[in-house]
Amino acid sequence: MLGQRQRGPKSMSYENRISSYLPSHLGDHRVRTDCVVPAAAFMDMALAAASDIFESAEVSVESLQLPKALFLDTRQKTLITRLSGNSASRKRLEIYSRPADADEDEVWELNATASITRNQHVQKNERMSGDQVIDTHNRQLDHEEFYRLVSERGLNYGPRYQVIEKLYRNSDSAFAVTELPKEVIEEQHKYILHPAVGDGCLQAMTGIVPLEEDGSYCPDLYLPIGMRRLTSFAPITGNVYYLARRISEAEDVGQEQIEADIFILDVSGSVLAALEGVKIQKVSSGQREISNNAEDWLYSVCWNDINMDSTVPRVEGENSQKSLKLNENDTECWLFVGDDSEFLRELEKHINGRVDKRGDNSEGSRKSLITRLQLSADKNRGTLNLENGIIDPADAATLRAWLEDWHTRHSQGTKQFQIVIAHSLS
Repeated sequence: MLGQRQRGPKSMSYENRISSYLPSHLGDHRVRTDCVVPAAAFMDMALAAASDIFESAEVSVESLQLPKALFLDTRQKTLITRLSGNSASRKRLEIYSRPADADEDEVWELNATASITRNQHVQKNERMSGDQVIDTHNRQLDHEEFYRLVSERGLNYGPRYQVIEKLYRNSDSAFAVTELPKEVIEEQHKYILHPAVGDGCLQAMTGIVPLEEDGSYCPDLYLPIGMRRLTSFAPITGNVYYLARRISEAEDVGQEQIEADIFILDVSGSVLAALEGVKIQKVSSGQREISNNAEDWLYSVCWNDINMDSTVPRVEGENSQKSLKLNENDTECWLFVGDDSEFLRELEKHINGRVDKRGDNSEGSRKSLITRLQLSADKNRGTLNLENGIIDPADAATLRAWLEDWHTRHSQGTKQFQIVIAHSLS
């Protein structure tokens, strides 16, 4: 899926075109009814780029992030995989997409980012086994039971992605036996990590999602959002085993994120690939009821008028039951997007005034954090930083990265984010 290698003045890139039927197996990976490029496809593309650029099979993918899902239909989309960086053993990787028939000025979407590295002295893991999971398992699912379970949560796999034959789980681990479809085995030589085989790893994480208090399976859907490190040790040529171990600290039912290490083993127990720090994010059943569009399940945008006399904006309309309620120890985190206008200055005074009235210096009082972001195409726009940024609105990648950093920096202890976009109509 990586495509043809291209050369540019400042970076190297690869270009390919894909659709829901190109390659043909992609049509078998669906969230509800939508064809979505599996996270494992981005993993394979990163491994392939690393193997090509470093001219070595001993490579790793690190800090994989998946900021936006890539939805497909019968119309082709162009994929660009861009590499940058001066190091001889490490490169920055970004994967972009847009419709193949897009105008030249149409924005590219950023779908994946990672670092790729050449491995100098990687020690291969010792042989591993799922015997301990099988001996202590508290649940066992056969092929039909497993795919009925995941289908009820919105993951509808076609034949080529139904790779798990049996899955065992205990309190914190899962072990899966595969029966790879003939088509997948025949295509293995085209990939370092065939997307169907890699996706099976993520499917196996179903077995480490904590059970409900009554012992039933969690009703929520979890989607992959990132991975700390992926290392390929040997080619995958046939059926494999998956061994997944939850490394998240908490075992709470319904936790928002779950993290695990997953190992792909051959039938003798040798480790073929290791996926470390794989993170999946919960998408609640309630969110899935709101929209049939899977792209709406993780984030939603709701525009509201600001009542300057109220403490926090209230969501109106069909979501009015979601009135924003903050506890005394919570932090309000505000992002002002726009020029340095009188409106934003007055709003900042108003917010700080509310804090002052509550006694901001007292222990346990609620705080407000305000960050400003100005959009400007001026080449002399100044320094970009996490506290107050000035970004060219046409630079979508930098804007997205800045917003992600801002969210990560302030997400701890923040109950609600408030974003105010102020734009002059004159």
